[in-house]
Amino acid sequence: LPVLIRGLKDDRKDLNRVKTIIGIPGHWKDRYELLESLVKQKILFAGNVLRDLETETTIQAEVYPYDSDLAMAFYYASNGTISEKELNQIHEHTHTLYLIFESVDTKELLNVLRLGSKILHAGGLAVKVETSGIAHSKEKWLALTEEPGEIALYRALVSKIEGNQCYYSCGMHQFGLRDAMVQDNLLGQESANQLLDGFLLYLLIEKPSIQAGHTFSLDPQSPVYRIDETACTFYPPDDLFFNPRGYWTLSRLDQI
Repeated sequence: LPVLIRGLKDDRKDLNRVKTIIGIPGHWKDRYELLESLVKQKILFAGNVLRDLETETTIQAEVYPYDSDLAMAFYYASNGTISEKELNQIHEHTHTLYLIFESVDTKELLNVLRLGSKILHAGGLAVKVETSGIAHSKEKWLALTEEPGEIALYRALVSKIEGNQCYYSCGMHQFGLRDAMVQDNLLGQESANQLLDGFLLYLLIEKPSIQAGHTFSLDPQSPVYRIDETACTFYPPDDLFFNPRGYWTLSRLDQI
């Protein structure tokens, strides 16, 4: 991640001001060619401000030159789901356009999702979400714009990580919500990810009022988990992955 982008910090005095940062590499030979390509998609880019004329979305943007480590970063962030051919194309990129957005509003985030698709149509190769560490191929990102709102956003912006004796999410701070952590030594990664997906989508779509001590289960036949809360200790406060709201922890009742 370029130094300027890596150095960006969220304003921790206001939990509603959380950044979403998306990087899109391309083969644009210079800034002028990038501007021309964006105009064809009805996007204006002047200074460090990018504006989608169709949705009137206006965000900060930065252009960075070639980065020799970028393809490897995409490989790891995509968990190997980006093909070797696509990784080679990313390795040969000339510039990367970074979108820097401050809002937790679902409608505005969806506009940024669609804006990313337009930039892919303007010559972008793939998408990496710097604020959660997840990457998507061009085909997958474009497909996400066809899905229902919150589900598409969740799949686009949130990653799941295997930690030390737990599994946890990263990226829910982009919605102004806590992330979640599963503590269950009987679950493998796939089952833990399903539990995280079910719980976090429930939070995102239904917006329930949850308190420590409540319980959660995917269905009547699934294990029941006690919900507690904890601070974010996986990342320092100035890290783009840091969630200032902390985590919901899911602990299996028959293991407590």
